[in-house]
Amino acid sequence: MTFTYNFTPSDTKAYIRENWRRMTDARMAADMGMTEGQVKRIRQEMKLFKKDTGQRSDTLCWRCRNAKGNGCRWFRFHMPIKGWKAALRCVDGNESYRVRECPEFVG
Repeated sequence: MTFTYNFTPSDTKAYIRENWRRMTDARMAADMGMTEGQVKRIRQEMKLFKKDTGQRSDTLCWRCRNAKGNGCRWFRFHMPIKGWKAALRCVDGNESYRVRECPEFVG
């Protein structure tokens, strides 16, 4: 038997604010009957970024030939690439990603 809590928008934000550091987005989503993407979007709108201690050079992008010129959709439109494995982070006050795997990577 699955039980889903009925969260109001203000309850949802309060729950995310209280738990975002110690729980994954997937776990919070399951608790609230939402998708992981919905929780992530709300968390980002609230400026609650998961801390990533990696350096800027840790991202795969800096070694990709598509990043030079107009070959990469991330560099052109700042929209995540479907199928990549990346961690959201805040760099110099801006939302960014540390990409570990990308289907469009060209070495």
